[in-house]
Amino acid sequence: MTNQKTIADDAARPLQPASWTETSGDVILRVRRAVLADARSLAPRLREADVQAVIAAGATDPLSSLISGLGEAADAFTVADGADTPIMMFGVVPHPFIHETGLVWALACSQIDAHRRLLLSEAPKWIEAFHRKYPRLANYLDERNTPYRRWLSRVGFTFSEPVPGFGPGRLPFLPFERIQNGGEHV
Repeated sequence: MTNQKTIADDAARPLQPASWTETSGDVILRVRRAVLADARSLAPRLREADVQAVIAAGATDPLSSLISGLGEAADAFTVADGADTPIMMFGVVPHPFIHETGLVWALACSQIDAHRRLLLSEAPKWIEAFHRKYPRLANYLDERNTPYRRWLSRVGFTFSEPVPGFGPGRLPFLPFERIQNGGEHV
C-alpha cells in the first residue's frame, strides 16, 4: 500500500459521501467510494456508446475497464440510485508519465440520463476536488461520443485536434484537458 493521499482522504473529504435529494427530501442519487461489486453490477448495463468507446480504446471488455479505474492509486466513486444500484462510476487516476496530471474517466448506464441537470450542477465540486490533487486533468474521448463531449465542454474542459487511428479500433479520439493554475481554471 502506498502513502499517496486519495481525494477522499485529502481536501475533498466533505464531498464524500454525498447525497443529492429532490425537493420532497427523497434521496435520488448517492455518491460513495466505488467497490468491485459496483463494477460488476454496472458493466453489463453500460450505455452502448460507453461500451463502444471502451472497446475502441483497447479494453478487452467493460468490466476490465471499470476495474482498472479502481486501482490502488485511483480515486474512484460510484453514483447510485435510491436503491443503491450503481448507475455511474467516475474517478481520476494518476497519469503514469506526466507529473501532476490526473486522467479523469466516467462510465454510466442509460439511467443516468434522467439526472443530467443534477450531474451538471454537482460535477464542478468533484472536478475542483480532483484539481486539488492534480493541477491538470486530461484524457481522451471517443470522437463518436457527442453527449460526453458536450458535458465535458460545459464543465470547462477543452479539446485538441483528434488523434487518428487511436487504439485497436483505429478510431479518432479527442484529447481533452482542464488546467488549474493557482486556484483558477485556465
